[in-house]
Amino acid sequence: MGLALITCLLYPIITEFFIGLEGLRLAVIYYLNPGGKRSWQDRTKATFIHYLPYLVLLTGFVYWRLFIFSSVRPTTDMDMLTNLYKSNPLSMIVSIMAGYVRDLLNSIIMAWFIPTSIYFLTTRPIVDTVLFLLLGILISVLVWFYLRWMRKYDNNDGLRKDENDHLLKVNIWIGFFVVLCALLPIELTNRGIDLSYGQTTDRYTIVTTLGVIPLVLGLIFLLSRRKSRNTLVIGILFLSILGQYGNISFFRDGWDDQKQIWWQLAWRAPQLKDGTVLMLNPPENTRYFFGEDYVTWGPADMIYNNKPHSQIIYSQVLTTNTANELKRGLRGERFIRNIYFVFDYKNTLLISMPGSSNTCLHVIDSFRPELSLNEPALVQLAAPYSNIQQINTDAPDNLPPEIIFGPEPEHTWCYYYQKMSLSRQLGNWMQVVILGKEAMEAGFQPQDLSEWMPLIEAYTYSGDLNEAMKLLDKVRVDSALSYNLCLSVLNQKNNMDLNLTETGFIFLSHNLCSTGQ
Repeated sequence: MGLALITCLLYPIITEFFIGLEGLRLAVIYYLNPGGKRSWQDRTKATFIHYLPYLVLLTGFVYWRLFIFSSVRPTTDMDMLTNLYKSNPLSMIVSIMAGYVRDLLNSIIMAWFIPTSIYFLTTRPIVDTVLFLLLGILISVLVWFYLRWMRKYDNNDGLRKDENDHLLKVNIWIGFFVVLCALLPIELTNRGIDLSYGQTTDRYTIVTTLGVIPLVLGLIFLLSRRKSRNTLVIGILFLSILGQYGNISFFRDGWDDQKQIWWQLAWRAPQLKDGTVLMLNPPENTRYFFGEDYVTWGPADMIYNNKPHSQIIYSQVLTTNTANELKRGLRGERFIRNIYFVFDYKNTLLISMPGSSNTCLHVIDSFRPELSLNEPALVQLAAPYSNIQQINTDAPDNLPPEIIFGPEPEHTWCYYYQKMSLSRQLGNWMQVVILGKEAMEAGFQPQDLSEWMPLIEAYTYSGDLNEAMKLLDKVRVDSALSYNLCLSVLNQKNNMDLNLTETGFIFLSHNLCSTGQ
């Protein structure tokens, strides 16, 4: 009991929403209290006496959490939650009741089906899908043989049918009670369970699992016949394997996308100046991994900062609020997980991997806002304030440490695109042409047509208008993209620092801005 009391004190501090698992402790204590001829009131009283030491510790934790602890995270700020209850108590009560029903269904039933269905509804490599199905089938077949083999030993340890049914009903009621208790702190704090990939709230099903397992298995063994019982068990096993494999694939692909982002930024920007504020628009299927600012500045600081115990790169998550603060050129401060820093939005560098991870990372230049058609409205709002001068082009390359980011990816189109963009920023048109020829001779070309623009400009401003026109013909098939690139060209007209020839400017503006859009 001493060890149990110690862990009872420690685990809510580590993961506070696990406190709902106290329902399991209560249920086990009640079950282990012998019934006999005692009434349920006597058993409840005995359970309370046995549970009292744990209740004292948990009451102390709850008091500390509600009235002493001060959270720096808005999502765990009890004052904000209290104000929410005070402002509209009836609405909150209705919301909690509806959320309870929804999350009971999500935890007990939908969690077996939704993750698997989402996996099949998203585009995946054929190899993944084949492995996905083969693994589920293989394990299911092995379990089927095991259940067949175990049938000859299945005598329920001499239990009569009514005794066996009673034990199954106990499992069902304990499981349901545990799920109810596990969801209670989640619902009271205005949270909920979303089973879609890329949602952080699916983690709340962890605490319900210890109730769902005895509940579902109890129902299967109580309500089904022997022949159908094994089929149902194998069925939910198959679904769970597929769901877990899909989850693994999601996080694997997410990490691959993250590595691409940081390797491509390192190719594009040899060094970022101290105080740079990165604002990132990640691929749609990777957005889950960039929900906090430190997920961006942490890796960037590992790459560009060689001073231990210091921070030179900052970031802000791109939202409507932060985009408007960027537009106003404000200074900001941040205190997150005991880390405090002050930053200036005027030092912001906007980077984006529009649409999907099939496109390259686009480092947005307010002088040349070549926006892909896949860029969301927030990127379009923030683009005019992206400060390309935060890239120190004279510094030696800073490559991501392989021990964390893995080996350098193969040099395909995106490598050449980043290097062409860097050479264009330096005004080295011949180097852009050389890189472009190397890429095309190797058979590489962009998935996003806007990525032809560095090479189009290089051919134009180095005087090779025939080659520039060949690439312009590729771009001009989409009038909307031509319009975006036209605006970028016109934006360069009054920027004397770019040292662009008038002949080249006239050629580009004529061919991009006179397409009838």
